[in-house]
Amino acid sequence: MNPRQQRSAARRLTHRSRSASVIVALVGVVVGGGWIATEAVVAALGYPALLLSPSAMVEILRDQPAVTGAVAVALALVGIVLIVLALSPARKARHVLADERSVVVIDDVVLAGALSRAAASAARVPGAQVRTALGRRSAQVSVTPLSGFPLAVDAITAAVDETLTAAQPSRRVAARVAITPRGTVTA
Repeated sequence: MNPRQQRSAARRLTHRSRSASVIVALVGVVVGGGWIATEAVVAALGYPALLLSPSAMVEILRDQPAVTGAVAVALALVGIVLIVLALSPARKARHVLADERSVVVIDDVVLAGALSRAAASAARVPGAQVRTALGRRSAQVSVTPLSGFPLAVDAITAAVDETLTAAQPSRRVAARVAITPRGTVTA
């Protein structure tokens, strides 16, 4: 697999497809346009309207400003939603790991779990005492100490950094370790 194919495969695996929103938008445009076109043809042939004739539509929009405003607001909201869907990155919660032969993608939950286990092991606390929030380029590891047992932040940070180095994400992930100010009572 050449580098271009690897980048393409990695992008497909780490980003959501926008085809569902495009399909919904196009079906809405086709149904709405088809209905208006059908009403226009039916009115041109002199038959009664199926739902609402084009002239009645124009009269309602012209004579009732509340309806016109409601239609304008609805269309504006649909437009804003479509613009947001088009411009948002649609990134999935995944990281690409460095590998020369193939594309390796790991879910953020798995990587956060590995960081939490490494921090818990280095801090000698139960796994429930560690929380990890993983972003695109950062990891925030929060450790709650057991009351009466001080934690070595340097050792925890070294363990988390070692785990990140072993995972080799293709983009650098900066880890920050924070110790919560209040500990929990040991049983």
